[in-house]
This record gives sequence, C-alpha cells and structure tokens, in this order.
Amino acid sequence: MYRNDLFKMLGLTAIEILVLMICVNAQANEASFPNRPIRWLSPFAPGGGADITTRAVAGKLSEYVGQPVVVDSRTGASGKIAVEITARARADGYTLMTITPSMVANQDTALFVPITQMTAQFYILVVHPSIPANSVADFVAIAKSKPGSLHYGSSGIETTQHLAGASFGLSTNTVLTHVPYKGGAQAMADLLAGQIQFLFSSVPTAIPQMKAGKIRALAVTSAKRTTLMPELPTVSESGVLGFEVNNWYGVAAPPKTPKSVATYLNTHMVKGLRSPDVRERILADGNEPVGNSPEIFAELIKNTIARWRVAEKAARVKN
Repeated sequence: MYRNDLFKMLGLTAIEILVLMICVNAQANEASFPNRPIRWLSPFAPGGGADITTRAVAGKLSEYVGQPVVVDSRTGASGKIAVEITARARADGYTLMTITPSMVANQDTALFVPITQMTAQFYILVVHPSIPANSVADFVAIAKSKPGSLHYGSSGIETTQHLAGASFGLSTNTVLTHVPYKGGAQAMADLLAGQIQFLFSSVPTAIPQMKAGKIRALAVTSAKRTTLMPELPTVSESGVLGFEVNNWYGVAAPPKTPKSVATYLNTHMVKGLRSPDVRERILADGNEPVGNSPEIFAELIKNTIARWRVAEKAARVKN
C-alpha cells in the first residue's frame, strides 16, 4: 500500500506504475540469481566430447552457485532442436546451451548471449595407409592428379569436420568428395576399412589408431604446433598458408539475457574451467580448457561465422 501511495503522490499513471514495478521486480530477480535450478541443454549425444565438457563444467558451476545445474540432452537435427528450445526460453539465466562452431556458422545462435568459450580443440589430418603420402604436399599432389577420387568423412553435413574438408579443398584448389556420417566414430571406422581415404579427425579418435599404425597422420590444423604432438607440422606450415581449423565448445544463453546475469555465470564458469579437476577431465578428452570473457567469446563467434561463410560456399551448403 505504501509503495502504491508513493507512486500516486509522484503523479504516475497506471501504465507508468506497471512498467516501473516490472523493472523493479526484474532487478530484484537479477540480484537474487540464481535461486532455483539451472537447465543446461546439450545438443550432442551423451559420452561425446561436447557432452563430457558440458557435464564437467555444469557440475562445478552447481557447486559454486549453490543450485542444481541439470544437463538436458536434446540431440538431433544438428543441434537445431536444442537451439529452438533455448530461443523460446525466458531470458533470465536459468536456461543455457552448449554451442559449437558449426552451430554458430549456420547462424542458429546469432542472437544468443555468449557466456564463455569452454574449450579449444584442433584436428589431425589422417590418411589411410593405401594413400602414398607422407606429407601434406604429397597428399595435395595426389588430389590434384585424381580430381574427386579422394573421399573424406565427417560427423555430418555442416559440421566442423565437413567444413574443414571443404576449406582444405578450396585452399589447395583440389576437388575432394565429402561423405557424411552420423558420427565421427563411424567415419573413422570407414577410414580404417579403406572406404574413405582421409579424415580431419579429433584427437581422442585418432591417437589410438595412429599408435596402432592403422592410419597415418600428416599434420595438425592448429595455428601452431601442439605440445601434444610436437613432431607433427601444421597444415599451414606444410604449404597451405593460413589454413587453420579449431573446434571449440562454448556456452550461450537465450537472446536478451541481462548482462549482469551473463557476467555472473561467466565468472563462475571461468573459475570452474581453471579448477584442477575440470582441467584434468577436459585435457584427458583431447581439449584445451579456455574460459574467456563474453566479449572475447563474442569476437570468436563473429570470426567463426566469417571464416565458415567461405567454406560453406565451397561445400555448396545451403542454410
């Protein structure tokens, strides 16, 4: 009653009073965030790299904020199901979603609010032993001599692996044939069987087969040589200048999520990514923990979209 009387004394109209009360309540809700469970949508199958990272960070976030952080696996349609759910959710910080380069490249998450980049991951260019190539230069020469004869696999159309192959073909002026699979493991199985000739493989998938001598590694797709495999050159230093493909996992919130809430979540997620147990879990899966600011992550998303526009044209991908 006192507050309403005060509003009347100030000469505010009913509509102005309503708007003011909504703003006051919204600020109060932000100040008390979080006071109930947070839902974190994971668009990828349980057990995969993105899901493993999501669960590791979600567990630590729950520990820090004192509320349950429930990981909700919503797979299918290259992540579009999870995207649609997140886009319709209230912009209050209680719904989060894991995102990847292929998702932002397709503009699915263009309006989402970036929270942080959780990890970075390079790929390894690997070939079947039947391909007489011991370097990227050898491989490019073979591809140019037999246009369209070299097939590469990916975990699906419009995924980072697909666009890596398309970008490689564009950068080397070669014609390469894409074969999409339902997952990276299936693509690797067909590479081992000789059904496809090469693959931009994730680190955990490639290393056991490399050690067993079943595939040959030519280069890594990172900008610099990695401490994990210092003996392998980068694709760029192997003659394909400027070629760089890095996969990453990040987290975003629905459009119009308040900056104060995004900052709060970022602070605790970055702290979690730097904790020893989470770092160890992520490194064991072949990823590098990152944890940056919303602004830096937003710039990465912007650059990712620009880079993959060119690759998508080469791959004739239609949005």
